Amino acid sequence: MRYVLVLIFLFVTSSCSNTKNIDLFTEEYYQNQIKITELVQRGMYYYWNGGDYKNAEKEFFKGITLKGNLDVVERFFQEAVTLNEYRLDLQHGLASTYIIQGEFAKAFNTYNTILSINPQDFNAHILYAGYSKIKEDKNTYNEYITKVQQINSEKTEYYLQAFDRIDNINKTIFNVSPEKKYKDNEHIIVILGYALAENGTMQDTLYKRLEKGLELHKIYPNSKIIVSGAVPKEGYTEAGLMKEWLVKKGVSAQNIFVEDRAKDTIGNAFFSIDIIKAQKNKPKYGTIISSASHMRRALNIFTEMGIVKNIDMEWDNLVYLDYPNVAEAQKISDNEKIVIYRDFFRASGIWAYPGLQQ
Repeated sequence: MRYVLVLIFLFVTSSCSNTKNIDLFTEEYYQNQIKITELVQRGMYYYWNGGDYKNAEKEFFKGITLKGNLDVVERFFQEAVTLNEYRLDLQHGLASTYIIQGEFAKAFNTYNTILSINPQDFNAHILYAGYSKIKEDKNTYNEYITKVQQINSEKTEYYLQAFDRIDNINKTIFNVSPEKKYKDNEHIIVILGYALAENGTMQDTLYKRLEKGLELHKIYPNSKIIVSGAVPKEGYTEAGLMKEWLVKKGVSAQNIFVEDRAKDTIGNAFFSIDIIKAQKNKPKYGTIISSASHMRRALNIFTEMGIVKNIDMEWDNLVYLDYPNVAEAQKISDNEKIVIYRDFFRASGIWAYPGLQQ
């Protein structure tokens, strides 16, 4: 079993990095890979599930003050990188963690480290360019776009077009009231879930989204509905409870598809579009229902995932207005732009944590 693990580590390392100056066959290297695996597993646990970061502070990072769970993720990946700086998957994971926290300088330094090891790393170039665009650093953006065009011009063109799509989607006008625009048989409704309470019940935000979905259903009584959301609590999933609520309100159970595998918005789009693709009569239009604060991200992800999965659809929106008014909802913050771009890159196929999480 031990030798099988060694072979796995050798494969991962050789496929993800330039391993110059590392002796792959020493006991120290083998032990380091064991430690790296443990560190990464712990980091991803805190990423997905949270945890007691004060306990992590005491147990793993004595003498270091942590501010939250993402600090824990960052520290675990930093420790892993120190054990093998040539593992580019670890470097990319560390950079992603910096991006989530808005620490662009650290992320850019990490991308530069990646490029010093592998100057042909397409993902590091395009990520550097995209996040420079958010920062409105036109010179750096143009510099890295020029570099990445030399690596793969066709792929770069895809991302340039995608950046334009993001700019357009971010100007979307939110719909707060349902309106009949499409034929029922050419249209589908997608209601996005929201985290359940610890006791496994739906929270107010999810009820508000469902109410909007019910309003739209009354206008499109024959359109299919996808309810999307997993993350079980006390044996219940968001999607399961959403369907139950809609059925009690008079929606036919046969018109509802339950998507109960998604852990986040990327999953919502990935699995919902799979459901749509499986339909004999595929809809041409879809209306996403979510909170206004979440809608731009959802529209960007569903649009990109549809392109990746080769399905031609036009996406509309209906929002639960979780702002004082529509004017406030239409404003987009820098933090929202960061999350939009990060999830767009994930939807396009660049994993946030290579081999671990899309």
